Amino acid sequence: MIFANAMNTVSIAAERFESEFTQNNNYIKARAISYKAAFIPTINALFAVGLVSLPGMMTGQILSSIDPLELSLLLTLDHFYKNLLLLVLSY
Repeated sequence: MIFANAMNTVSIAAERFESEFTQNNNYIKARAISYKAAFIPTINALFAVGLVSLPGMMTGQILSSIDPLELSLLLTLDHFYKNLLLLVLSY
C-alpha cells in the first residue's frame, strides 16, 4: 500500500515535471509545480483517513482481538511513514 501510493506520486510528479519543463519553464519552477501536483492525491487521501481508512482497517483488526489503542497507534504510524516516504521519493 505504501509503495503503491509512492509510485502514484512519483508518476504524477514526473509527468507534470516533463510537461512543465517542455513548456519552457525553468528547472526550479517546473520542479515546484510538479511537487504541488504530486501531493494533491496524498492530501485528498489524508482528508478521508479519519472517516474511512482508520475505521475500515480497525474493524478487521479489532475482530481479530488486537488492542484498539495499540492498533490506532500503529495505523497512525503507518500513515506517517507513508507520507514521509512520499516526501523523500519526491525529492
